Amino acid sequence: MKAGKHQTLLLYTLSVIGSGAGFMVQMLVSGFWSTAFSQDVTFYSINLAFYFLALGIGTRLSQLLEPKLSHLAALVVALSSWCGLSIAFLRWGIFRFNQATLLALLTVAVAGVLAGAVLPLTLGIGKDDIRLNLGRLFFLDYLAAIAFTLVFTFGLLVPLGYGGTALAVCYFSLFALVALLLGTGTRLSKSLWVGILIAVALPYPLSLWAKRLSELPAGARGAKILYSKQSHYQKIVLTESVGGPESLLPGVVQHSLYLDGFIQFSSGSEQLYHFCIANLPIAAARFNQHPAKRVLILGGGDGLAARNLLAIPGIQTIDMVELDPAMVELARTHPRLREYNRNALADPRVNVLIEDAFTWIGRTGNTYDFILIDFPSPKNLALARLFSAEFYRRVLERLSPHGFISIQAGPYHDLDDRGKIAGIPAGIEKTIQAVGAFAWVYFTPRDADAFVLATRDPDFSMGAFAKQSTVLGGKSLTGVCTFESEAKRPPSEINTLNTLPLAAEALRWYRRAEGSGFFYYSSYFGVFLPD
Repeated sequence: MKAGKHQTLLLYTLSVIGSGAGFMVQMLVSGFWSTAFSQDVTFYSINLAFYFLALGIGTRLSQLLEPKLSHLAALVVALSSWCGLSIAFLRWGIFRFNQATLLALLTVAVAGVLAGAVLPLTLGIGKDDIRLNLGRLFFLDYLAAIAFTLVFTFGLLVPLGYGGTALAVCYFSLFALVALLLGTGTRLSKSLWVGILIAVALPYPLSLWAKRLSELPAGARGAKILYSKQSHYQKIVLTESVGGPESLLPGVVQHSLYLDGFIQFSSGSEQLYHFCIANLPIAAARFNQHPAKRVLILGGGDGLAARNLLAIPGIQTIDMVELDPAMVELARTHPRLREYNRNALADPRVNVLIEDAFTWIGRTGNTYDFILIDFPSPKNLALARLFSAEFYRRVLERLSPHGFISIQAGPYHDLDDRGKIAGIPAGIEKTIQAVGAFAWVYFTPRDADAFVLATRDPDFSMGAFAKQSTVLGGKSLTGVCTFESEAKRPPSEINTLNTLPLAAEALRWYRRAEGSGFFYYSSYFGVFLPD
């Protein structure tokens, strides 16, 4: 009876470990791939569908296995090992094939087939054990899935990253397996021991190899990585390079900040960008005879927009709402960023709030003369909600009657027609107009970065400002900011929380423009991949 109880415990535990490791592969691959390539809901949905399909295939294939404890243990070993290798396999695949989505789905399918065989094999081994029943097995497997998910999300992902979490789950599962088998006095065959040793030996060195392999192209381009960190929200990378003969600043040392592989700023051109998003709206407020005093920055954790605003006479206070504390810490402590932002975040006029802007803007009762919105482009659903009509409606409620809003609006030009505005700024302009504001798209001629200027004041004329202002002399500010009143707009939809069409529009644009300076996976690979 005692031996029987041990076998029942052994079967239940092996089933839980195997199912949990398989489910963990699905979680790791979904998170890694979605973070790397901004394919959030779409990939999660397809990935989960493939995993369940593979579970069904594994259940059918389990009939080919004789119901033996050694086979079940071997399945658990294989699942644990595959979990440890999953992120390394994806890194190698991205290096070898760039964005080969089928590799990610293959990784999940392998885990699903193996995991699908675990439960029927467990039931086959314990068919004469009255303590073993299907309902309890399902309950424990589902409970394990919840436990693995909570540990993954709140305990492992931030300190260890995707690769470290994969290895941690792998080695924990293998240790639990061996401890359980030895603790219950189960005899292990030589072949199983060999499999366990291989499963222990391979994941860590192969993970290191894949990470180094995928990062080689960065060195080939001559960029030096000054800072690289996977925060809870994004991969932050700061690079240093020397401009080549073909660049606008040959021989000049340049620094670039990337968030999830998308360029946030380059030291060679960021002054133009921040003049257009910060200084020009302040000039518009002066032109409108209502100079700005109280300022709100949503995003802008690098401190560069705050730097520009602090240099403008009359600015009294700046509230800055930034989601990622790692970005603020970098801006406050890194010598290069402090050099560029002139230690703006230490200025007593700047109040930094680590908050989600979407929820914070609905709570605050403050009113501002100027609101600067500097979020990354809406390349996924989480970001696209920050460009939604519902969000802009809340922002307008916090704006003084004669105040101005400036919005980072992605790339300016349509890729097929340079005389047409791209779908991203056109969609943002239409969305903020839909909630009761007047809005205009303008851009930097050098880098074609688009912005949207908005106000509720019906007396403000963007055309008059562009023609008469000494700041915006004529059509363009000496090549710094340009407003094209006759530019064509593509058909666009209002970006609401129910639809979020800007996410799909942004992904379409960046995929077609890959390698043009906005998106660097094709040349840098692992440097910007999630840790």
